[in-house]
Amino acid sequence: MMCWNDARKTLYEMIGTLDEDTRTTWTKADEQFVINHYANGSYYGINTEIADQLGKTYTQVKSKVRQLQKKGLILSQIQLSNGSKQLVE
Repeated sequence: MMCWNDARKTLYEMIGTLDEDTRTTWTKADEQFVINHYANGSYYGINTEIADQLGKTYTQVKSKVRQLQKKGLILSQIQLSNGSKQLVE
């Protein structure tokens, strides 16, 4: 029987073994790349494109986008729709 942390560590090691070409660390340049792509507007498939270009998984990019949205560096779809409503009113 494993504790949660040991199980999670084992899982990450297994994922790393299966996908050795995928980097898990984020540099400032990587973050800026994501921010710049979202500044042009989000669209279907943007996270997949970013993942391919940065050598990361879709899940890693999606997680980073959420973090950047929480920091206010990227606007979420809700913020964009609220902003457009305010502009119209």
